Amino acid sequence: MKYDPKAPRQLIALQEWFGSAIRQRMSDTLTLVGSHEHIAGTQELCSAKRMQIYNEAYWFRLIDALQEEFPMLVRLFGEDEFTSIFAIEYLDRCPPASWNLNLIGDRFVSWLQEHYQEEDKQLVEICASLDWRCQQSFLAGRDKPLAMSRAESLVCAQVALQPTVHPFCLPGHFMKWRKELLEHPTEHWKEHPFPTLLKDKTYYYILYRSPSLHVEWEETCPEKYHLLQLISELGTIEKAVDRLEEMDGIDQEFVEKNIVGWIESLLSYGWLRRKQCR
Repeated sequence: MKYDPKAPRQLIALQEWFGSAIRQRMSDTLTLVGSHEHIAGTQELCSAKRMQIYNEAYWFRLIDALQEEFPMLVRLFGEDEFTSIFAIEYLDRCPPASWNLNLIGDRFVSWLQEHYQEEDKQLVEICASLDWRCQQSFLAGRDKPLAMSRAESLVCAQVALQPTVHPFCLPGHFMKWRKELLEHPTEHWKEHPFPTLLKDKTYYYILYRSPSLHVEWEETCPEKYHLLQLISELGTIEKAVDRLEEMDGIDQEFVEKNIVGWIESLLSYGWLRRKQCR
């Protein structure tokens, strides 16, 4: 942590102690070493109990924020189990690196992949990834889109997808399932069966933020999905199309018939931007 070099040492020590105190894991028998030195007690509450109020407020706020960012998991497990199984363990191992609560879940999916080993691991990871993609799509900045009028000159240009656009595929109709789950509050699913999750094939999606600032999705074909993935990976439309035409298992006649329309739609929706040089 960086400090103002002019800050008094006593102030720095107090800030470091307070930070470690509020991050200490919640407990009914919370003991905070040094609390009597920094927090005055009262007739009603000793210094440790007063500090415990701050500690619990800190944890409850973080847990609430995490529940807002992963609504699918909250509905599947319920608020209490989500908190005990996921939230507390995650926040204990991965305390926030930013004051921005919108970023509190930025390591949650990778933490699940490493630490969560139950039988429903795949389902949990898919739901967490979906929730986080939606969060990213809603919050991400958006660069100036490429102009539709210059489509021909953009074929060889360095391009990228907008940060609000995410193509992905899943072994089931998870986006429809997510929509149905989120139509009702968590309490509803304690008394009713979960909606049916179709797992009859691989589903391809494009997640995006609409001009009205809503996170929306569309189901797409494998060929268009791969086109977007290749544009993101290779950085030009020309290279992406060339690679798509070389891929096995792709209906090349279907690609040839639709490729121009797909590229025009990417431009008209404003989903492409200039690739930023690093």
